[in-house]
Amino acid sequence: MNDLRRAFQMRSRLPRVWQLALCLALLPALSLWGQREDPFKEAYSYINNNRLGERLSVSFPNGENDSVKSTEMTLLEESFFDGSTGRFEKRVVAVLTGMGLGNTGLKLVADDARQLEDFRNCLQRFLSTEREFLANEERIREQTEDWMGESWNALNTGREIGSVYFYPSRKALSAEFMWDFELERVWLSIGSRIMVQREVVPYLLRLVENLPAHRDRFYEFREALQSKNQEIDALLGLDAAS
Repeated sequence: MNDLRRAFQMRSRLPRVWQLALCLALLPALSLWGQREDPFKEAYSYINNNRLGERLSVSFPNGENDSVKSTEMTLLEESFFDGSTGRFEKRVVAVLTGMGLGNTGLKLVADDARQLEDFRNCLQRFLSTEREFLANEERIREQTEDWMGESWNALNTGREIGSVYFYPSRKALSAEFMWDFELERVWLSIGSRIMVQREVVPYLLRLVENLPAHRDRFYEFREALQSKNQEIDALLGLDAAS
């Protein structure tokens, strides 16, 4: 920044033609200075070894705060008993972890369209409710009355915005839009143990919406890793099948 300031100070003492040349030379630096990393840019980490097994992690390293940066979706393949076929099958599941998402995280099944739709609706409803809340915050604050005992506790009662279930229990949990004027907080509450900060909700929505694409990426990385190991075997003169 100091270098740019000195360059502009020097520019004022140069002939006009040199001033123009200096401005053109500074354009790339100014362009980079104004750029900001996309906070929604997803980072992938694929692991497949004997110690950790096979999994794909998706995160947001450029997120706006530590809560967002801690949010992660981990995809893996698991076996389950399919009652309709009477045998064990495999499916891809995704576990959401991070601050406020519980000790074990939130487990989604990639093929469960109803679960994904319910969760997506809750997240979208939270964001639309938040916009209305911020637009009418002063009017909401004015609803308090002298006769209200612990008025903010009365007015801060959560507003239900939907319901969603997670595996393995598949128990329907109420999703609520919560706020606290004294703490100056807005958050998403799911059941009794999930409390998601407002800044995290758009990132959860992005992960849920892109889950089919992440599942495809999971299989793509598996095939790419197998191909690279086969190339190494060929370089070493080894038979990959042996």
